[in-house]
Amino acid sequence: MVNSLANHGFLPRDGMNISLADLIVAFNESLNLAPAATTLVGQKALLASTTGSNATFNLDDINT
Repeated sequence: MVNSLANHGFLPRDGMNISLADLIVAFNESLNLAPAATTLVGQKALLASTTGSNATFNLDDINT
């Protein structure tokens, strides 16, 4: 699902350095998903981050 959001331009197309705020906007604009629901998923993605920042993640990080 998140990869599709990047493919369609709701998230950075390169899938790099996605913030929780970016994710919330993307899910809200594309699926009208509530920010609270997106935050639950986004926090898990941030825990797997390999970007060197605890505020962003890459799409590849969510494969772990």
